[in-house]
Amino acid sequence: MKKTVLFIFLVCLSAILINCKKHHNGLLVIPLDTDTLSYSHFNYKVGSYWIYKDSLSGRVDCFYVRKNYFINQGAPNAIYTYHFIGVAEQNIDNSNVADSAFWQYNFQGKRVIVDYFYGINGYGWKNDITYDPLFLYPFAMGDNGSNFDTAKVLSVDSFVKINDSIYYRVAQVQHFIHMATSGGPGLTDMDDLFSVNDSVGIISMKLYHPLDGINHLWVLQRYKISKSW
Repeated sequence: MKKTVLFIFLVCLSAILINCKKHHNGLLVIPLDTDTLSYSHFNYKVGSYWIYKDSLSGRVDCFYVRKNYFINQGAPNAIYTYHFIGVAEQNIDNSNVADSAFWQYNFQGKRVIVDYFYGINGYGWKNDITYDPLFLYPFAMGDNGSNFDTAKVLSVDSFVKINDSIYYRVAQVQHFIHMATSGGPGLTDMDDLFSVNDSVGIISMKLYHPLDGINHLWVLQRYKISKSW
């Protein structure tokens, strides 16, 4: 009886290991690591939403999950599975549709990468800023090792109070770029500060992109989210 149970266990284990690394047309297929903490904490289902108020303009915006999907992307000798979450941003009263935007989250291990698409023209989104990463999880002080800008976790607060709500474990993440100009001082191309909570997500964000005319200070007012674990 014990030998039979052991045999079944070994067969099942082999099947699991084979399934984890399949081959497709001679390429190694590498699945998404769904055991990472970043994936489990920030994997929001479609329909989740956050309502923010811009403290600078008084405008209220709604951010809601419009897409939650997986794709395979090729690399030399391998195909990787990626998980994306698309978050639409729009004025809650549709007063300025052209000023709406689209945020796309991408999980890569500890890295939570975000693309910010903004500015609508006749061809769709006009501009794209990549935060690579927006942050690492678990949160850690110091440099995030960003590919395109300078990204630092300035502090990890035990709690932050916004309005009447208290959020625990909040990272203050700064991203900024200074573009050097010939014969003059460097211009600030981007200076952003995100407050990120590992239960709710982003609870406040300051976006300052003077070259693009973007200047927001969003503060979370209310939210309704559900997660896929």
